Amino acid sequence: MKPSAYVFFILSLLICGFSAAFPSADSETKEFDAKNIKAVEVTNNSGSIHVIGSDSDKASLLIEKIKAPESCSVNAVQKESTLTVKVEKSTSSLSGCEINLTLNVPKNINLKIINGSGDIVIRDTKGDLDYTLGNGDIR
Repeated sequence: MKPSAYVFFILSLLICGFSAAFPSADSETKEFDAKNIKAVEVTNNSGSIHVIGSDSDKASLLIEKIKAPESCSVNAVQKESTLTVKVEKSTSSLSGCEINLTLNVPKNINLKIINGSGDIVIRDTKGDLDYTLGNGDIR
């Protein structure tokens, strides 16, 4: 093999290897009417949860699927004044399901957050905070 072909071959392997090792996250955004939201409940087994207070008329949820087999899903429902976000898996175990959630919600909000593994970051909100965190930091 010629040296230039050898270098090209090695570079191709490196690039393909990095692509497989660091796949891009699949993401989606959902929007809700923020006017009536007074409370947010979030349950996630693995992944970060960011909650950001906003003055917008719309609340939004950014879902970043880091490691999410087909059996892993995010259920987000606004019922009356509560927005409930829950990472669910159709099998009995949530292992292998890693999803980062970013919520933009009204500033005056009561939060209930349950996260098994991953950081919880809360900015620019006022209201009660009830949380359970297995592994990770809260800021």
